[in-house]
Amino acid sequence: AREDKRRSERENFLVTAIPITVQAAHEPSLHHAAGDDHDEGGDEEQGETQQRNTSHMIHSAHSLFPSCLCSSAIQIINLLDDAAVSPDGNAVYEIAYQVIWNCMVEDSSLFLRYVLERLTREKQDLMFKILRHLIRFVPRLPQQAAFTLYNYIIGYVMFYVRSPHEEGQKLIGAALSVLWMIVHSVHGIMFKDLKQILRKEQCDASILLTANVPSTKKIIVHGPQEQDAGGIPSQFPVQEDTQFCQILRESLDFFGIDEARHKEFFLVDHKTHQIHNPTSYVRDFYFFKRSQYPQLKLVHMKADEAFNALQRQELMHKFVEIGKVLLTWAILKNVDMVVQRVVFLHEELMKLPSFPRKALEADLDLYKGGEMGKELLGLDVLHKFMWVRLIARMFEAMAGNFAYSGDIHLFLNVLNGAVILHSEDACILRYVMATYINAAHNFKNIFSTNGYFLIIPTLLQLYASHQTNRLVTRTVEYVVKQFYLMNRKPFILQMFGSVSAILDIDDSAQFGDAHKVPSSCLFSLLLSLETPSPDPLNIGELVKEEKPLQAIDFCYHDESEMVTVLDCISLCVMVVAYAADSLRAQQMLTILEAVLPCYLQQIRLPSYRRLQEGKTEREIINQLAIAIKTLVNNCEGLAKNYNGPNPSSPEHKGSSQKNYSRAPYSPGFDFEEDSHSKYLSDRSRTKMYHERDMEDSEVLRNDFRRPRDVLLSLVADFVTTCTVRLVELNKKYPQDGKVVELLDLRSHSRLADVAHTLLKVSPYDPDTMSGKGLQRYITQLLPSTEWSNEALRPALILILRRMDKTFNKIYKKPGIRLFFCYCQLST
Repeated sequence: AREDKRRSERENFLVTAIPITVQAAHEPSLHHAAGDDHDEGGDEEQGETQQRNTSHMIHSAHSLFPSCLCSSAIQIINLLDDAAVSPDGNAVYEIAYQVIWNCMVEDSSLFLRYVLERLTREKQDLMFKILRHLIRFVPRLPQQAAFTLYNYIIGYVMFYVRSPHEEGQKLIGAALSVLWMIVHSVHGIMFKDLKQILRKEQCDASILLTANVPSTKKIIVHGPQEQDAGGIPSQFPVQEDTQFCQILRESLDFFGIDEARHKEFFLVDHKTHQIHNPTSYVRDFYFFKRSQYPQLKLVHMKADEAFNALQRQELMHKFVEIGKVLLTWAILKNVDMVVQRVVFLHEELMKLPSFPRKALEADLDLYKGGEMGKELLGLDVLHKFMWVRLIARMFEAMAGNFAYSGDIHLFLNVLNGAVILHSEDACILRYVMATYINAAHNFKNIFSTNGYFLIIPTLLQLYASHQTNRLVTRTVEYVVKQFYLMNRKPFILQMFGSVSAILDIDDSAQFGDAHKVPSSCLFSLLLSLETPSPDPLNIGELVKEEKPLQAIDFCYHDESEMVTVLDCISLCVMVVAYAADSLRAQQMLTILEAVLPCYLQQIRLPSYRRLQEGKTEREIINQLAIAIKTLVNNCEGLAKNYNGPNPSSPEHKGSSQKNYSRAPYSPGFDFEEDSHSKYLSDRSRTKMYHERDMEDSEVLRNDFRRPRDVLLSLVADFVTTCTVRLVELNKKYPQDGKVVELLDLRSHSRLADVAHTLLKVSPYDPDTMSGKGLQRYITQLLPSTEWSNEALRPALILILRRMDKTFNKIYKKPGIRLFFCYCQLST
């Protein structure tokens, strides 16, 4: 109605009846004399003083245009979209741009005053829209205009932080959406100075990404009744890791809400009336203030209403978080003093308790259904994308300056989490993979030793969970190929070491382990290294180095860019042969157990053999047999007997424990003088020692059992499969000449020694007795070996005697007999 009335008055107003030029030139400040506040009964001398003051004010008048024309700034800014061209060739937007530029250069505060004054009054969304429009069209603002906007918006955020408002979060997010576009034009912004200033004003948590403000120590919760009704509120202590779900659960118990109605109550802030997500952390919303504690209300809401309210709150929260990340990224875009900024930012983020948690927070349940599920999902993708851009910028600025993997571990975790959460978003996938490649090249020292341990498990899990998505799998194959081109053999070894713990090689289970990766996926990834990999997302465009990528170490420059699965198997054999009883050897044995069966199936395909330089399947099996014999013959460390503690219960105690002392495995306890621990009885202390011994002995037995079990299983499977296949090949393609020898005499003797070490432990350890490797050796390899050879007789006698002793021990110990399945023995 007011707009209609104003429009009617404007239509009926006679413009020609007033002197427009005189009225437009009116400046109120020029007519404000210094003596207006005094009495009118002044003498003549006062009048002269007023005349002098007035003339002084006229001298300092604005040279550009009167302040009453400030309202035209909005119309002029809107003309930036007008593409009309006059007959003499002048475009409207060009004239508007020149006017705006001159105004901001001459007097930016006056030109922007009309817009800035209304940011806290009316049509705030429209004013922010106009500011964004202006900055988008004039990305490089004049220095004075940039400082004016920068100072005002910082003060604007301070205003809403100090005076809580229902729309406070929304308005702070809108302010940050403008602020990040301004800081690029403001020179000399340093994170250290910004941190000190904003912390002094107690608003750093709303602007800075690195704000580390302690959490409130206590929170007050009012019951479902009205706060003025006289109900007694409850107080709950708050720790650094307290979530709202814990406060909600304790509040429901305190106020006696029926368990059936627990899902109908939610925590709402008393001042701002904002609902809190139960999964959020209290420290992210309420900060420590002396003698001031935040107050919440327990409110009953319908499920649909609460879900929509949580979505709206999450939308505002994400918007603010995106603004913080954009602000930090925009400051780092300035090339001057960027290293100092990145060093300070890196130190602050490493100390931040909420990093990288807040960078990866995503309530996926809120992104499904409701009023704005899709919008929230898109906003979360944007949030993760900006974190990826920020970390990419930090890595680019600090190329070569990080020497240890711990310096980049948390930042790589953000990249890993982003690509896991939104792996099917091509933009996220493209930028994360490009950042991986750039990081591997920028931090050569880290990635040549252990850097790939931080990212390869994520890539393999991503590859395994998206086997039906060709875009994702081909992208991962391309990135792995680029890693190999840069680091060659060290990359292969790091990849094997990092993924050995997450491989699912239990072929006896009906269903695979959801937390592990099928061994076939690792084999497919290795197979892709034998051929050139395409770049489906054009990731190479984002890689800063010269393409195609070259080996970082000069000693690999003359090597082929392709690596075969057979080469990878040879690498594993080399590591095991060097130190068979080491952790790295155990990892490589696990890789061999996963890859070798898949490779034996792959070489049966004629299409694959054509790519192997014309090698026949028999020749490939012969090469594998040479590798396996080398592997077994160099496993001297695995032929050593177990010398650690065995289970010490009366039923399990054997001869190997008679001289066992707990001292090496139970470090002494140092008791303080004031501690009550020194008054523990000898019996309690002995029990503590015993429990510690049991844990240590289980770890030692597992470390002893695992590599030997894998070796026996691997060799038994290889010999069994290849024996059958060679018989088939001899029938199809008869060949005169040397027969392929899968295992030699020395290998059989070494395997017998390894099996003997496991048999010796098996009466005391059911896990060793039920191990897949020992079972396969006894049931498959032992019967198929040609024991008639005189050189193998000592090994056979050793195994048979140990088996006889094992059965005697089982017979004498009733506790061990419980572990046997006699139905299987009878068959």
